[in-house]
Amino acid sequence: MKKAVGRGALLITFGVALLFFSNCEKDHGPVIYLNPLDSGQASWPPVPHNLSIGVGDRTVHLSWELSDTTVVKWYRIARKDSIDGDFAIIDSTTTKSYVDRGLRNGRTYRYRVCVVVNHGFIGQYSQEIAATPNGFTIAINDGDKYTTSTSVTLNVSAPEGARYMLLANDSLFTEASWEPFAPNKSWHLTSVDGQKWVYLKVRDLDDNETSGFHWDSILLDTRASINALVFSPTDTVLSPGDLIHFSVETGETQGRAEIDIGNVVTGMQLFDDGTHGDQFVEDGTYELNFVVPSGLEVIEASVKARFRDEAGNNSEERTSVKTLTIQKAPEPVTLVIASVQLSPDDSTTAQIELKWTRSQEADFDHYIVYRDLSSPVDISSNPIELFNDIQTTSLTDSRLDLSTHYFYSIFVYDQGSLCAGSNEVDAITPSGP
Repeated sequence: MKKAVGRGALLITFGVALLFFSNCEKDHGPVIYLNPLDSGQASWPPVPHNLSIGVGDRTVHLSWELSDTTVVKWYRIARKDSIDGDFAIIDSTTTKSYVDRGLRNGRTYRYRVCVVVNHGFIGQYSQEIAATPNGFTIAINDGDKYTTSTSVTLNVSAPEGARYMLLANDSLFTEASWEPFAPNKSWHLTSVDGQKWVYLKVRDLDDNETSGFHWDSILLDTRASINALVFSPTDTVLSPGDLIHFSVETGETQGRAEIDIGNVVTGMQLFDDGTHGDQFVEDGTYELNFVVPSGLEVIEASVKARFRDEAGNNSEERTSVKTLTIQKAPEPVTLVIASVQLSPDDSTTAQIELKWTRSQEADFDHYIVYRDLSSPVDISSNPIELFNDIQTTSLTDSRLDLSTHYFYSIFVYDQGSLCAGSNEVDAITPSGP
């Protein structure tokens, strides 16, 4: 009697062991592992259920539910790459989700999940679920960097089979509603200038939803402005050859800033690339070192600036607080000696007749004739005559000493007190009758 019981126990024990080892073999499909001594454990280990799929660019996101996770050691993921193929174990995870990466877009994959509990017992596989990864893209205004309007066009790309799309201006998809898929859609961005995002989700014919979301961004820029316009030096009269530094502060890079000096110099470009006197590259302040060219002359001229930003917005014109005065020296006249002779009424003295070309200066003020007994003649020499009339073009210098060498130059003065001297001429008076 004892032998019979012992053999029965041995058979039962052997049967359980045989069942255990057979279950550690390679995956051959769903198998329910039972303890034949306890019929109450027919659904143990628990089976994953409510599998859901999210698809993306070459990715599939799996998630599932389980009634009792306390017994789980890990989950085993199996995948089948074709309808006629076999399931193969691809990975395991300790969480109730898994991301399968590096897939081929457009190919349908089938998945199932089972539980592995402590001591290595493997549960029954879940029902399979299919997913087809695909590439999804969204572009705002064909991928433009800027927009000057809140009204934009969305360009949505999805593979064949896309059925619905969900669009929103925030990643939480606040108040967004699913709508039929369309490759192009008019859209309104939020109104405050700055970087804007539009987010996209897509559902396919199998009602699979993209995992996460796709997005594109664009910079909404509806206005350009000039914050400051300055130049230096100020409060001084400048002349050709002097250096003027102009600066236009905008707060935006990659634009174009221009200034006008009165109505004489227009459309002069400033720079924000570290050249032409710009101090810092792309800091939104456009600068220029300007050397006053010969011939440029303005009196208390206003300096005006304009700015066009990269998005195409034009600022309002801004006028400098200070004015600019640039005066060039007058063009010199040409001086000649017309005659040298004794004075007609006094043979003990002599006279020299000078003639010069008429000044063409628009802001002419006066002539001054200077004389000296040596060269050179300049404004420190002896001024012998001043003429306010621009039409005056001759002078007879009389009562001169005999046998004396005289040197002359005539200076033209403008209304800004700038002057220019003529060529220098000289003559020796006669020695006597």
